[in-house]
Amino acid sequence: MDEQIKDINCRKLLEEIKTTKDITENTKNAAIMYCLHAMFAPTSTKVTMDEKCKKNHRKYSIKDSQDHFMVVGESVEVFMDQLKNQGRPIQPFIFIVGSIFRQKEILVYFDSILYMVHSVLRAVDVIKSFIYFS
Repeated sequence: MDEQIKDINCRKLLEEIKTTKDITENTKNAAIMYCLHAMFAPTSTKVTMDEKCKKNHRKYSIKDSQDHFMVVGESVEVFMDQLKNQGRPIQPFIFIVGSIFRQKEILVYFDSILYMVHSVLRAVDVIKSFIYFS
């Protein structure tokens, strides 16, 4: 699997998972879900038109993909304020309070509501359900 990971930070994260003793299953799952974006690198580009009718091409990076799926930080309120100030629709995402290795809370954001879940796999399942049934 290591040779398929295209991002150096994800390689380091996976190496840390392999070498660290006493890692919880939830921590392993969080790291693997985070690193999936480096294994399946985004290839699409988005074309938008500005006010002068000029085409703008945006190619998404691995980091962009990771940051729109799973966010790790200390304060969900600060992050939500930043997202709301951008003026774009907010997609469902997972917010881990703390770090990937020491999760204090795992939250799922959907439709202006934060849902608390107990595992990263449950958070992924909740997002899948929201997207599938929406």
